Amino acid sequence: MSAPTDFRALGRRGGLRTAATRDMRAVASVARRSSPSSFDYWLAKVDPDGTLDKSDRERRARAAQRLYFSDLARKRHAKTAEKNP
Repeated sequence: MSAPTDFRALGRRGGLRTAATRDMRAVASVARRSSPSSFDYWLAKVDPDGTLDKSDRERRARAAQRLYFSDLARKRHAKTAEKNP
């Protein structure tokens, strides 16, 4: 059972069982809300206690989100340049 294909088959079965027994939109919505692509993620990240006023919290969250995605783009560009000199 240690072959990668066995693990792949087990993962597929687990995913199908979850899809058959649970509402996948509800399962996926939790993941979407807690991913860096979600604005709610950044609101919670920059102000976990909720002490900032709304406009300042949103401004900081947008800046943090832009910083994160610009860093991703920079890393991707560096990796691409490394592969294709």
